[in-house]
Amino acid sequence: MTALAATIVTRINDALVVNPVNLIAVAMLGAPRRAMDAAHLAQQIDLLKQLLTEVPYSERQVLTEMDGAAVVAYGEGLGIVQRIAHPLGDIIRVPTQQTILLGYFRNNVLHAFALPALIACLVAHNVRIEPHRLFEISRRLFPFLRSELYLSWPEQDLERRLQSYLDAFHRLQLVRDRGPRLVAPAPAQRESLALHSLAHAMRHPLERYFIVVATLVRFGPGVLTAKLLEDCCVLLAQRLAYLHEAAGPEFFDRSSFRAIIRTLADIGLVGEEQDKLHFPPLLGRSADDAAYVLPHEA
Repeated sequence: MTALAATIVTRINDALVVNPVNLIAVAMLGAPRRAMDAAHLAQQIDLLKQLLTEVPYSERQVLTEMDGAAVVAYGEGLGIVQRIAHPLGDIIRVPTQQTILLGYFRNNVLHAFALPALIACLVAHNVRIEPHRLFEISRRLFPFLRSELYLSWPEQDLERRLQSYLDAFHRLQLVRDRGPRLVAPAPAQRESLALHSLAHAMRHPLERYFIVVATLVRFGPGVLTAKLLEDCCVLLAQRLAYLHEAAGPEFFDRSSFRAIIRTLADIGLVGEEQDKLHFPPLLGRSADDAAYVLPHEA
């Protein structure tokens, strides 16, 4: 993508409009089996709205005024979710035929939830984590996220935004302090479900990134061509999807891996000499971050 095209996409992202379908998509596609208790879904949508209200993505952001319950009812009316009546509480699920459509609406606003979802990953997938470690990993991942999702914030603004999100997480009880470390809510608590659901919003993009980085590091510099790396990543992603996830074919889409390799080249983490890919030691440290960011089964 040319510099002009990237600038245009970045400015489009700044003019963020989050409608009810976007919120349903982010919440429901982050739920196990794409189903959720109706009351919990309404609460999750309210939480997503609260995050964007407390830490707006940009000054031009527009957010629906509907509350969570109204958004759920709106989605039912459109047929993008279905309600299953149950004596212990109604369940909302995504019909299979609506998954691709909701994926489109989620991807349109994914950039707005990228940093809070990354924080959620780091808190949810570790027994405890020091704030400095969370900031350090986020700094290493930020150039990729900024280039891949066309974020407009400069790198020097990252620490302030991370702290603003962490403050919001504390207010929403998505994270707690235990001595000098951050810990997730207890598994039985509603906030734990909310935290894991938010983390799932960025799980697949981050998994694809780490598949690329881990494969490069495993083979070493000067061994793989871009095409061979792409082939290896597609095979690994297919295997992950079959063994561990209910991910659709978009998880191992070839064009997604091609874009990640191109992004790594654009931000200077990967170079090409005589058709072979080379990279600095920094990429190896980034590969190690997978243990902190991704769930253990991944």
